[in-house]
Amino acid sequence: MKSFGIVGGIISVITVMLLIYSSIDRKIEDKLNDPRFIRKVAEEVRLPFVIFDDKDVISVDTGAMKYIDKIEINKNKDQILSEVVVSPKSFMALPPILESLDDKEIEFEEPQRGTKFNLIYNTVKYDGVGWGTSLAPGSKPQRRFRLQLVALPEQ
Repeated sequence: MKSFGIVGGIISVITVMLLIYSSIDRKIEDKLNDPRFIRKVAEEVRLPFVIFDDKDVISVDTGAMKYIDKIEINKNKDQILSEVVVSPKSFMALPPILESLDDKEIEFEEPQRGTKFNLIYNTVKYDGVGWGTSLAPGSKPQRRFRLQLVALPEQ
């Protein structure tokens, strides 16, 4: 009879420990998926980024160009953005995130690896219609992009 009491006590302790572990795990998972938490971490980390336009002009560099040799904008025959080629100075295991700042219709596919260390970001079925549609006649749209490093390459 004594052994049933000991076994019951052990099972109770294990059950309580599993419930506590499950609760802690759930709270951590919820926190990691919270956009406010992710934004706060990103602000604290402050990985380098560069802002450039479709004329290959760099307007802001917070240290990203230390790791990038050049950024090349390629357009199709209709002068519509078709791809952005990023040439890092060394291998980047995690490719940078490329996003449009002025035209949210522009989306980029996951980058493909090109020659040497090049990363090629193709646009996703973009026809150029959204560029400048709300501008005054005669004015040119601003087409800026941000390239955010996700991890610093080994030097």
